[in-house]
Amino acid sequence: MMNIRTFTLIVAALVTVAVASQTATANTTNFSYSSLSVSAINVSFDDDVVIPRGGFTNQFVNYSSTTGAGLSGSLQLENNLILGISSTYLSDSKLGTEVEESNGSLSVGYATAISNAADFVVTGSFVSSEVEVCNLTACASDDETGFGLSGAFRYWASNNLELNASVSYVDLGDFGDSTAFGAGGAFWFDDHSSLTLALSTSSDATATSIGYRYAF
Repeated sequence: MMNIRTFTLIVAALVTVAVASQTATANTTNFSYSSLSVSAINVSFDDDVVIPRGGFTNQFVNYSSTTGAGLSGSLQLENNLILGISSTYLSDSKLGTEVEESNGSLSVGYATAISNAADFVVTGSFVSSEVEVCNLTACASDDETGFGLSGAFRYWASNNLELNASVSYVDLGDFGDSTAFGAGGAFWFDDHSSLTLALSTSSDATATSIGYRYAF
C-alpha cells in the first residue's frame, strides 16, 4: 500500500505545478471542467458477497451486485486547477436482508491540453466509505477514510463525441486498496449538455454507469 506520506508529497507536487502555472501563459484546455453530473450506477462483484440471513434461519444470502446513483460537481480555476466533490449511494435487498454502501470524496486536480483535441488530468482525492449490512436479526456498519490518485485522458473524437480513459488507485485503510481501469464516452448535445457512459473494472468488481453532465 502507498503510505500517507507518499500521498501527501504527490498532492503537494500537483498543487505546486498548478500554482506555478499562474506565472506562465494559461494553457487552454479542450474541455470545461466546471460541471455538475448525475448518474445511475451498477456494480457487479467478481465474487458474491455472502451474508447470514439471521432470524435463526441458518441460511445465507448471496449478493452479486448493487445499484444506485452518483452525484458530482467540479470547478475549474483560471490556472486549470480543478476542485471536485462527489458522492455515491449503492444498495440491494432480498429475503429480509440489505446491503448499503455510501462513498464520498473531495479532490484537487490539474488539467492540461496535450494536443488540439485531447486533455490529460491528474487528481488527488480524500475518500470516505461506509458499508452497512442488515439481516433479520440486526444491522452492522463500518466506515473508513483514505486517499485516491488518478490519471485520465479526454479526447474529442468528433464535434459531438468524447472518448476517455483512466486509471485510478484508492487506499481505504482496513477496507483495502484497489487499482481500477476505466473507459467511457459522452455524446454532447451542445456546448453544455452531454449524455455520459462509463465502464470501470478492478480486481474484485466491475462498475457501469449512464448519466447526464452539464458543463458551465
